[in-house]
Order: sequence, then structure tokens, then C-alpha cells
Amino acid sequence: MTRRLTTVLAILLFLPWGCAAPTTAPVVEEPKAYSNVDLHASFRVPSGWAAAGSWSPLHAAPYAKRFESPSHDSAVTLAYGPIGELSCAAAARAALLSVTGSILRAVKAFDLPAASGKIPAGHGETSGPNSQGVAKYFCTGQNAVVVEAAATKSSFATLLGELEEILDSVAFDDQGERVAVRAPAGSPPNRAYFVHRVRFRGETLARIARWYTGTYDSWREIALVNEGLTSPNTQLKIGREVKIPSELVIHETPFPEPRRSLPQAEGGKQAPKEEQKEEEAAPLPPVIGPR
Repeated sequence: MTRRLTTVLAILLFLPWGCAAPTTAPVVEEPKAYSNVDLHASFRVPSGWAAAGSWSPLHAAPYAKRFESPSHDSAVTLAYGPIGELSCAAAARAALLSVTGSILRAVKAFDLPAASGKIPAGHGETSGPNSQGVAKYFCTGQNAVVVEAAATKSSFATLLGELEEILDSVAFDDQGERVAVRAPAGSPPNRAYFVHRVRFRGETLARIARWYTGTYDSWREIALVNEGLTSPNTQLKIGREVKIPSELVIHETPFPEPRRSLPQAEGGKQAPKEEQKEEEAAPLPPVIGPR
């Protein structure tokens, strides 16, 4: 009886070990790739990121696509826009601005070698109302395509490495060939500029900035790349050339002659109200994206 009891106890003691569920290795989700055949663009989407269901662009864009991190503090966005009369960098800036509200700055432009020939491309930094990021772009056909990887300003420094990894995967797909969007080796990228030549009396840096970029505030960035320009309201000499970073330009329509005020009437009195026109900055044409 004692021997039988000992055997039963031994079986009960070792039973849990024999019946324990086998352990399985944790499932690691591999990064996925997103590609858009019409735009010839592709990039890597980090593990766990999903298409943003509730997000909608500031303006309707047929190919605006966005993926967000699980914590919703970072995202990658694909957008495109027509080139028209703009430079490639300016068209990419307008496309991103119209979709996310972010401004593309500090652009470095280069020619990307592809199967169909060289295409204009570049990369730069972005900033929005509550976001900071990095972006790459290229232009093919009539479109500028831009991919932005951004995060909230408070988490940008921490997530910068992951955002740059996403951008490293951005590629231009052409004739079955996938070309990474990066400057060719041994050919440092150059910043692209639009050059304005002063033609009229009364032109100032602030007015030029407003006309070409949509805001007076960009005069500081323009002044940084032009020697001798330190004041926004000083009248510029006719013939002076002003370089404007292409990523700031929203259109390249020629700057119109500023309107001037009429002389005073005889006797020191002002001209009748209906005839009086005070000097003012040139009116703005429609711009691309929100203002």
C-alpha cells in the first residue's frame, strides 16, 4: 500500500512538467512596403504602423496617403502636386503644404539618375504648427511627389533616427528599376534658388518676399542667402538680383510694378478720396496650399 501511494505521488509530482504548454517564440512583425504605381513611389512602413483612418488632407488630393505610429506621435505622408510653372522644389513644397500644412525648408536639390534619364529630386526639413520632420521629393512627368516623415515637436529628437530610416527607403520606381532617392556619390547636393531681378522703383525685400512666397515673414530667410540685404523695407536698386530659396517659392509670376500715391491737390489739400491711391504692396495672385 505504501509502495502504491509513493508511485501515485511521484506521478502527480511530475505531471505538471509533462503537460505544460510548449512555449512559442514571440511573433515579430516585419516592416511592410507601400508603393504607388501611378506616382512611381515606394517606401518602407515601420512595424505596427497603420494607415490613418480618421486623417484627411487639408485639401483634397487623390494620392495623399498617411501611416501613423501606434502612439500617434509620428507619421509618414505621401503627397503629390502639379509642377506647372514651378521649380521641382517649389512644387514639392506646395504639395506638402496643401496636404499636411507643413513647410519644406533647407532643401538640397540634385539630379537622380534613373532608367528613363535624370530626374530632379531633393531632400529637406519640414515644420508644421505642432510637428517637425524630414522629407524627400522627386519630379516626374507633370507631378512633384514628396514623402514626409514627421513627429510632434516634443518627440522629434527622440524619433529622428526612425524617421530617417523611413526616408532612406524612399525610392523612385521606373521601368522595373527601383532607385533610392539620394544624392549621387561624389556629387554633393546644391540648394536650389529662384532669382528675381529688381525692375521697378519701390521694390523692397519684404514686398518681394510676400509676392513670391505668400508672406512677408520669409524676408529673413531670403536675406540670409543674399549679401548686403539686412532690412525688409529698404528700397532696392534697379538691376539688383535677389536669390530666393526655391522651397519658399509658391509661384514664379513676374513681380508687378508697385502702385504709388497721387500728389496732393492744389493748396495743400489731399486729392479727392475716390482718386486717392496710397502706395501699397503688389496684390497677391492665388497661391497653392493654405495661407
